[in-house]
Amino acid sequence: MTPQPTALHFLCRPWRAAAALSVWLVLSACGPGVGGTGTGQQHSAADFGAVGAPLCTSGLADSLSCPPAVGGAGQAVGSLPVLLADATPPQRTSGRIDGSLIELNWFCEGWSFYGEWGLAAREPGGRFYGTVRGPAGRVQPAVLLVQSLGGGGLLATLLDTTGQALLPPVRLQAVPSLGMPLACSL
Repeated sequence: MTPQPTALHFLCRPWRAAAALSVWLVLSACGPGVGGTGTGQQHSAADFGAVGAPLCTSGLADSLSCPPAVGGAGQAVGSLPVLLADATPPQRTSGRIDGSLIELNWFCEGWSFYGEWGLAAREPGGRFYGTVRGPAGRVQPAVLLVQSLGGGGLLATLLDTTGQALLPPVRLQAVPSLGMPLACSL
């Protein structure tokens, strides 16, 4: 009798791990509420007194995949899909930007954010406004402040509605594919 493979056996095969991650990303992006948190509760830029804005006209455009202007009509509104991950090989934080939307997951900390790019009169520059799901499953409105570091790098800071950081800032970069975090301990 052949022993049944365990979950660890499944994840030890690189191509199987990549397939599992792909399925997980697709399912987590859809969720029951058509949003990244899977709760059905989504917050938009309007909930923060902000208005949706063209992401590709922001200071982040150089780090994204913004299509060229067509027929002199100005810059495209949103980015083509871009996969993002922390600069360290474990990819403990990763996600994607598509159009003017972002989904970012902090795997080790158990946080996920889904939001849209917008501008608010009371805050300088744009931000991603949306919903965060914490490790205990608590869902709340949140803001993701993303700054360009030059050379394609980004610095992302997850904030609550009072402007307090929920997690330390994380450096992100565009990556060709997403992998499983190698380890969550330091």
